[in-house]
Amino acid sequence: MLITDYVPLATAVQAAYRKLPKDQVDYNYMYESAYMAFESLMTYQVYETKIHLVEVENHTAALPLGLKYIDQIFCLAASESITVEDIKISVMNEAGTLTYENWDFTNDSGMVWQPMRLSSTFWSKALVTPNSPTISCISEHAYSVGKNRCLITTFESGMLAIGGLSYPMCEGELMIPNHRDVVNALENYLFAEYYQAREFMGMQNAPQEETKYRQRWETLAAKCRGQLMLKSLDQLENFRNQMSRLGSHQETYNNAFSNLNMGENIKL
Repeated sequence: MLITDYVPLATAVQAAYRKLPKDQVDYNYMYESAYMAFESLMTYQVYETKIHLVEVENHTAALPLGLKYIDQIFCLAASESITVEDIKISVMNEAGTLTYENWDFTNDSGMVWQPMRLSSTFWSKALVTPNSPTISCISEHAYSVGKNRCLITTFESGMLAIGGLSYPMCEGELMIPNHRDVVNALENYLFAEYYQAREFMGMQNAPQEETKYRQRWETLAAKCRGQLMLKSLDQLENFRNQMSRLGSHQETYNNAFSNLNMGENIKL
């Protein structure tokens, strides 16, 4: 399967949503379910290197939508002299969006961004690149990965700049391959989830319908994985080499995301 085009994940969600009783389904829940199902497909041949700005509240920050692997994290903790709003203003452009090219991690305003070190947890292994500088760096502040796609920080409030590998995004929408098998697989997964919920509500034919759509999902998911997974050992080696290179140099933190800012894609 050659990927040359992408569509929003919402395309698959809406296709299923239109065919189900509106008073029995929640669109937002369906979207979250489709997101998790899509992650299980492992379908992306290209990850994008991106930097995300995330707010920390009560020692917690939600991981950005689409982020697959964390490589580096810088932080700027709020204090009596620097508020979260001050930090936001310092890193946003006139349109109110993050513009990395204009950042200065040690600017004249006194807002000095600091690297963060990883306090390893069970869930961190699946989210942090193997040679991430956060694993071995010396830093005042640390973060850990929670089970609900969140980061736990040692400071109460402030901002994080997270650099890593992300799925393609467009205007805040997660993009998926524009291929019939991918969309159909996710649609059938959502139908299976719907009938599973209906089974608990006592719908008479729900178990049979769930089994039917679950089998269709599993068949299509296996087909997608087979078509979209790595096609050769050379491609696999390319992926491993680039994953390692992302965080292999100790001076990475001194350069503040300079290796990520090159915009290199990892091709699978």
